Amino acid sequence: NMAADTAAATKQKDAKILLSAGYRGEMRLLFVGDVDLVTTEIEGPDRVTTMKAGDGLNAARTARQFEALASAVNPGRILERLGRNAGIAVKDAIDRLRTDGVGAAASTFANGIVLAGPIREQFQKFAESLGYDTAAIRDEALLFYREGKHDGQQEVSLTPRSGLIGSPTWAKEQTPLGATRDILKVRSLLNGELQPARLLHVQSEQVDGWFVIQSVTHTGDTHGADLYSGLEAIPFRTTWVPSLPNPCSRSFAIGSSECTPHFLEGSFPSILGSRLQRLRSASRVG
Repeated sequence: NMAADTAAATKQKDAKILLSAGYRGEMRLLFVGDVDLVTTEIEGPDRVTTMKAGDGLNAARTARQFEALASAVNPGRILERLGRNAGIAVKDAIDRLRTDGVGAAASTFANGIVLAGPIREQFQKFAESLGYDTAAIRDEALLFYREGKHDGQQEVSLTPRSGLIGSPTWAKEQTPLGATRDILKVRSLLNGELQPARLLHVQSEQVDGWFVIQSVTHTGDTHGADLYSGLEAIPFRTTWVPSLPNPCSRSFAIGSSECTPHFLEGSFPSILGSRLQRLRSASRVG
């Protein structure tokens, strides 16, 4: 039963949604993005609103850049132009270039550069020209990503003391290129720091190692105390507990719905993140 003024705001042009959740005194932002579709249905005494949104969705769909830049152009300046046009923050991406020493924001494109087409394609083309595999949008900010590498931020640690629930499990997954790789599945108490491309340190009786998060799903119920985060990650640098066999032998739900962050739609391998499906808000009258 969403408030009338909130429901009206979601239907305005270029409306955005910021979704925060957590435990008392520990609220964290789980998702920010552009509202795509809002529907309302009557279910008994409840008025249930379902919302579909996407991180960087408007930039992915509508932003275009057509510009030819002369020689000796600084990569950082190019990113600033693209980001300004798309409404996407690029400061962290520029800082990442400097940190990685990618010829980066300190060097220039000697022969200039031509930007022509959808912004999402320009971001991707730019990333590849600097040696990255993917350009992605997370929390409306540009992220350069190398397959199997993390985003350079402080790692997130999961142990039984910090919220790890049960035992991590292993599964096989096929990559877009047809190869098979191992995926670690982990469940924890709700943790807004868990995001695709973050470095993750898992410590349990079964696993003690480093991983790169691929997808995260947040689940919870405003009428109950159960708030969880489920994730899938690939090994980054792992140490196996010798006595164990070889293991080879990424939405917040309110009520019954789900909401997950994702990379720019239609631009990147689906394995790198999860698409926001819907956000349902339901509460009982009285």
